Amino acid sequence: MKLEKKQIFTLGALCSAVLAVIMLFLDAVKVDAGLFGSGGASGFDIIFGKDRDNVSIVGIVLLLCLVAIIVLSVLKMVGKGNKVYNLIIVVAAVLAAIIFFMFTTNLVLNMDSTAYELVKSLYSLGIGAILGGIFCLLAAGCAAAEIVTEK
Repeated sequence: MKLEKKQIFTLGALCSAVLAVIMLFLDAVKVDAGLFGSGGASGFDIIFGKDRDNVSIVGIVLLLCLVAIIVLSVLKMVGKGNKVYNLIIVVAAVLAAIIFFMFTTNLVLNMDSTAYELVKSLYSLGIGAILGGIFCLLAAGCAAAEIVTEK
């Protein structure tokens, strides 16, 4: 299969989305509890919970956005897509990037305000969330560039 010039942006969006999914395996949130030690939680730990009892709805939306980006990009690569797919990819990628950058708030949404203020200072974004958000923004940029360059 020969790659056409207009498919380079679609390939960029596809690769960026796949890399964002891989970033879910890295630490998305770092915890620094001082004397009590430090640790982290991967993106999948945040989405599905470490004990698999509590599922994050926002995390499921993130996964659905990433799957939508990948599926629509593959459809465009094989020639089955249309111009609306790029707009959907841009919206899904921007939404996924926002969710990646808000991973620390997903951990503490079910706390009252006093506990939230106490705990939020312990959490910071990990490398997985930062790179995942950047890759999603790159996917959005690739899809937006294809929209701009289409005739």
